[in-house]
Amino acid sequence: MRKKFKLSVALSVVATFAAALFFHQNPTHTRAMENYVDGEGQEHYGWSLVANEINQSVWQFDEEGFVDYIYAAEGDTANQRIYNYAFRNLAIDQEAEYEVQATFTPDPESDLSVERAYGIVPWYQDADNYLIYWMQQKIGGDWSGQFYGRIDGAFRKMWVPTQYGGAIPSTDYWLKGEYYDMWWDSSYAHSLLRNSRNMLLTETITLHVESKLDTATVGAESGLYRRFAVKQTVQDVEETLCVFYIEQINDTSGSFYTGLYSEAFSVGISEFILDVKDATFVSDVEAIITALPAAISAVSEIDDVIVAHTAFENLLDMKANVAPASVTKLENAEKAVGAYVDSRILALDESSPTFVADVDVVVELYSALPDYLAMHVTELEALIAAINAVQNPPASEVPSESEAPVSSAQTSTSDEAVSTPTTGSEITSEPDAPKTGCFAETIVGTVSVVMMLAVAMVFIIYRRNKLG
Repeated sequence: MRKKFKLSVALSVVATFAAALFFHQNPTHTRAMENYVDGEGQEHYGWSLVANEINQSVWQFDEEGFVDYIYAAEGDTANQRIYNYAFRNLAIDQEAEYEVQATFTPDPESDLSVERAYGIVPWYQDADNYLIYWMQQKIGGDWSGQFYGRIDGAFRKMWVPTQYGGAIPSTDYWLKGEYYDMWWDSSYAHSLLRNSRNMLLTETITLHVESKLDTATVGAESGLYRRFAVKQTVQDVEETLCVFYIEQINDTSGSFYTGLYSEAFSVGISEFILDVKDATFVSDVEAIITALPAAISAVSEIDDVIVAHTAFENLLDMKANVAPASVTKLENAEKAVGAYVDSRILALDESSPTFVADVDVVVELYSALPDYLAMHVTELEALIAAINAVQNPPASEVPSESEAPVSSAQTSTSDEAVSTPTTGSEITSEPDAPKTGCFAETIVGTVSVVMMLAVAMVFIIYRRNKLG
């Protein structure tokens, strides 16, 4: 698989994820994608890495800000055992019900030189409190699933209901131990993979964990515990393979994170999905969108649309949970920005004594728009005409050299001779950059590619003359 983008090992360290993070084998916590900017100039966040510096370089992110490959075998495999993670930067409430899943496609060049594993991390607080649902390929061809983890530095205590008895026995007491393999030839193996060796080296498998707080009676004592149902999908067939209750995790355990894991296994990742029931992540974004005006009447309101768009994009896979009405309102707000800029263009009056300054402001306003807003501006021909009128005034209106006023652009020693309106936004774009859309890959409909190229050329000439 072609490597699209691999994180540099020189990423900045962030200390706010948890106070006492990850001292075993020197793993480092880094906010991944901090400076990742996509083709539209949109910044993406959403992930943190927990690994030593060498192993942080094995995680690859795609253009949308998702983990799409782990080159674990190229890293420091001796220090990847339970210390090589990528986490979503969304803390999940201790009482939440949620699902997390991802699809894993093994590298066809994987070998049997070492045991290797990949998996989902359905619950993580720090290096002493975590649970991993992994698939492990053994050297001799055997393989197994595993629900591994520690609470307060000790191996977790778990209980398996009667219907899931077998290699992991159901009991009337809490089981404590390091390994409880779900073997390739047992009922805990997916029916399409069962009794076949080395399947993890060739098969694409989706791991899926559903979790919620649930009441269980173990021995004579009933209590509220976190329940984890582990599932696998192979060739579009999903099967629930086992259910675990963890004694030490309940409604007072504190918030946690979810993510991905790999040890010595180079594997492709797709369709990472985190669905938190009744969470505020989506509702917070919907509230931002709801507050947007129906029409734009000031430059400051454009910033509000940019904030809403950024919040929506940063939901990543959770965007699908945003109410359709909110998505429509965001789209309409972005179109309203285009209508506002169009109105500013059409208001340009060549007979006005401030015409030149007005054109400067509109040119800078349009140039500063992110691509997903610029695509909605339709009056580009009128803007080009206004620019041409500034550059080529009628001969009778051209002042003589002795009469011509000295403009700030002629006297300024700054490289920024053209004034820029205050928008409250730091977002800028080059005038000759091709414009692409947010809800569509390319500009379609009202503005053709030829028109965009023409606008870019006019802007270049205009600025060259202004600064010349």
